Amino acid sequence: MGTDQRDDTRLEIKLEGTGSVSRQGKDFQIEVVAQNISAWGAFCVTDTQVSVGEAIRLRLEWDPDNRQSDIAFNAVGEIVRVERQPKKKYGFGIRFDEIPVLEGED
Repeated sequence: MGTDQRDDTRLEIKLEGTGSVSRQGKDFQIEVVAQNISAWGAFCVTDTQVSVGEAIRLRLEWDPDNRQSDIAFNAVGEIVRVERQPKKKYGFGIRFDEIPVLEGED
């Protein structure tokens, strides 16, 4: 049995944020909720229809203590899978092109 990158540790954590999707040379913003994240990619849900092959720049906010700590997860990748979800939502898998960066207060 071959090694599957998805077998790597995935954080089952819900983070809200935005995505900037590139479609036909134009960028547009979507609201997303990440359901899980690993070093290789993420699975997110949105109200906006997205397509396999679209580039995405993802920014997720994280504030575990509700202290307005302004910690953000930034990543760039490609949408590699799209799944129809209940209530007119779309789930999509992202494969990161760059190692994600976690930014926060010093």
